[in-house]
Amino acid sequence: MKKISVIIPCYMQAEYVSEAVLSVVNQTVPPEEILVLTMDEKSNEKLRQLTNYLKLPPDYLRWFTTPKRYVPAARNCLISKSIGDYFIPLDADDYLESNFIEEVSKIDADIVYTDAQEFGISNKKLCIDREPSLEKLRFRNCIHCCSLVKRESFEKTGKYNETLIHGLEDYELWINMYKHGYHAKYCDSTFFWYRRKKHSMIMGVARNPERIYQMVRNLHPDLHKWSLFQLVKFKLNKYRVIIRSGGKMHGS
Repeated sequence: MKKISVIIPCYMQAEYVSEAVLSVVNQTVPPEEILVLTMDEKSNEKLRQLTNYLKLPPDYLRWFTTPKRYVPAARNCLISKSIGDYFIPLDADDYLESNFIEEVSKIDADIVYTDAQEFGISNKKLCIDREPSLEKLRFRNCIHCCSLVKRESFEKTGKYNETLIHGLEDYELWINMYKHGYHAKYCDSTFFWYRRKKHSMIMGVARNPERIYQMVRNLHPDLHKWSLFQLVKFKLNKYRVIIRSGGKMHGS
């Protein structure tokens, strides 16, 4: 059985973080531990209330506080404190389907990823590419951020790049892992719930993709030789995901 740590950075997500934590607590196969890093007073108070209510062992639900850090640094911090051989980065405003850990842990790979079910201002199911490759990663992010990641492969790659404070740190990590010879596999038997809000980091990426993608391209100039056409197509399709609705394929 894989030893899996779930890491949840939380900044200004006090109203949602309990749902994220409870989705992990209620998994059909529990993780080795849950690590939460809160970075504002409201989130601190919410975690204090939640831990008092759940009364879980302190070595199972491990809670840390710190001044604000951006997502890459917050994730790296939690991973460094974790004991699992694998980890799942879960955003504090998302949550896992109840069988997520059970299903992804059955697959042997450096990265195991699933589809995502949107909720909030959108209810689309985001179906990512089933056969990712370094060539495909040149043009789009085809692996969700909430994936099962083998820690040894992650650490040999170099962890999340902490300069990517505006997003796409997961995309850059997947590129880097593939360049180091690691690979991802798709799991079709579960998914995670992805909250869509009017004001979120991904919406900022969608509004200004060229600036943020340029930061990733600068880190991998050998791989990212983008054309203007590719950037425009990305902006129109927002990650160019395949959206399945009513059994029909759209946006491919």
